[in-house]
Order: sequence, then structure tokens, then C-alpha cells
Amino acid sequence: MTTLVAERRENSDKRALKEAGKIPAVMYGRKTESLPIAVNLVDFMKVWREVGSSTVFTLREGSEEHDVLVHDIQVHPITEEPFHVDFYVLEKGQTVTVQVPVELTGVAPALDLGAQVVQVIHELEVEGKAKDLPHTIEVDVSSLTNLESLIQVKDVRLPSGVTATADPEDVIATVQMPEEEPEEETVVDVSAVEVEKKGKKEEE
Repeated sequence: MTTLVAERRENSDKRALKEAGKIPAVMYGRKTESLPIAVNLVDFMKVWREVGSSTVFTLREGSEEHDVLVHDIQVHPITEEPFHVDFYVLEKGQTVTVQVPVELTGVAPALDLGAQVVQVIHELEVEGKAKDLPHTIEVDVSSLTNLESLIQVKDVRLPSGVTATADPEDVIATVQMPEEEPEEETVVDVSAVEVEKKGKKEEE
């Protein structure tokens, strides 16, 4: 399991933390009191790119290790660099609800008809035990064979012990023909043409 090292945050000076290449954070849970910590920014970014917000990883603080999820990230509006992170500590066997990215795979036969695949749901809310949660949900679009084809939530295969909270009839992906751009109509100003002809006759 991926591990991120944290340290207790005794100093609340954000500038000092930034100069040290760290960002402030906090860890908490149902049975874990809120604890101010700091993590290395580069290390956190590596973990974040790997696990996202739906995969459990280990947060090591001192001699203790905790199974956590990234619960919230505050990002600078200009640099898009994180400046504060919330880690949610999970209990063993605890059921959690998270949003998991949906990734379309395969090739839809309907493409041969000139159609295009439309992804309606990009993140699917699921619940299950932390250890069972998937990092991404792959949806095979090879069943999209014609213009009436669609893939619904009930068609998605999830890991054992994980269930979707969305309506089973909700559409995840479908196909449609691309819209044709309307042709621009050429408008001829008849009066202007007549005036031009009349002018030429007068010149003659």
C-alpha cells in the first residue's frame, strides 16, 4: 500500500512550512481527534496522482500508521498548487462512500455507423469497505453496437462488496450521430443590384 510520511505541526507559520517544501494538513476520523500535521509537497503530489480521492493509502505519523483517504484539498486559484489537505482516518472494516472516476475502454462498433460515443457520467458514487474501493471504474463500450445502445449503472461490474448509490437506470454512456452544421444561407439584396444596374445605364 502507498505510504505518505507526515509530522505533527507544532508551528503554524505557513511561510516557514512552504520554505521547507511542506504544506499544512489535518487528519481526523470518527474515532480520531483532529490532529494538525504537515506533509512534504512533492511526496504528497506523487501520492495524489497515484491514489486520487477514492483509494486508501497509509499515512505514517511518528510510529503510528493510519489508513486514510484524501478528503479535501485546498488549491491556489492561480498556481493550482495545494496549500492545505484534509486526511480522513478510516477504521478497520468501515464502510465509506466516495466518488470514483469512470474510464471508458474498448471500441464501440457503432463508430462504424459514423456515430460517436457520449460519456454521460464521469464519476460514479459507490460505497463499500475501504480496502475494496477501486481507484477507477472501467466501462467497456464494445456493447454499443447501434444508435439505440446505451450503458447504464446496472450494467457496470464493481468489485465484490462495492455497490453504486446512483439510480441503476442512470445512463453512463451512449452513442449519437454528430450534429450537422447548418449551411449558411446567402442573402442577395435585390434592391442593391437594381440600383447598380440603373447606375450603369445612366453612365452609358
